[in-house]
Amino acid sequence: MADFDRKTFRQIVQDGKGDSILNYEFNVIEITDIEKDEELNLMFLRLQLGAPLNAGEKLNAMRGSMRDFIFKVLGKHDYLEYLNIPKRRFWRELTAAQIAANFFSLQEGSGFTRTRFVDLQEFFKRYSQFDSAGRRRAALIVERLDNLCAALTKSRKVVVKNRAIGVSIFFFVNMLIETKNSNQISKFLEFLNVFLERLKEQVAKGISIEDRYKYLLNFQSYVSQAAVEKYAVENRQYFLKEYFDYYLENNSIKGDH
Repeated sequence: MADFDRKTFRQIVQDGKGDSILNYEFNVIEITDIEKDEELNLMFLRLQLGAPLNAGEKLNAMRGSMRDFIFKVLGKHDYLEYLNIPKRRFWRELTAAQIAANFFSLQEGSGFTRTRFVDLQEFFKRYSQFDSAGRRRAALIVERLDNLCAALTKSRKVVVKNRAIGVSIFFFVNMLIETKNSNQISKFLEFLNVFLERLKEQVAKGISIEDRYKYLLNFQSYVSQAAVEKYAVENRQYFLKEYFDYYLENNSIKGDH
């Protein structure tokens, strides 16, 4: 670098070295779909501070059928808009990947699965090329999400802004369809509206939570702690099943009486 040390650009050009600078190639990335100024500010700060890529951004860098399905189709589904998941940094696509990984696992008869980044990375690799079964399962996820969105639109009551709960709602409705109980979906959404309201009001009480509702703290722990672990996903489903069955019999939330 001695040829450039302490020299102006004019001097470098005069020395016949200017082309090495003018012909230097560098990458330019255009950032689009920035909806709010604060999102642009967050992006600027992240780039300036060298913040590491999150799981969604790393998955976006992968290639293959599953990656394209998640980032071009499933991640754009209206259900993720309904859950109010931010668009920035591929948060919606990450949630879509977690749904897809569990759905494929269930369809294969393996039950729920853990969905940390390393698990999703392996999932994307395993389905880098869709076979006929993979295409059918991908189409079925979209169909089931369409069914759920239609039911939610008709209900107009349930408000969900938590990704873990949103994932569990999908899989509970999926279970109702799989077990030929789709006629219970509207009743489940009715139950869910009451259940989530009770959960919110009781969790807000902290240590003052009423004894008859303390069991709700177990559900909250599966939502807020290690929510993508297999046991957490499974236990949320067991919990919803127990409380929904009680609601069907008594038309009230367990603990109300």
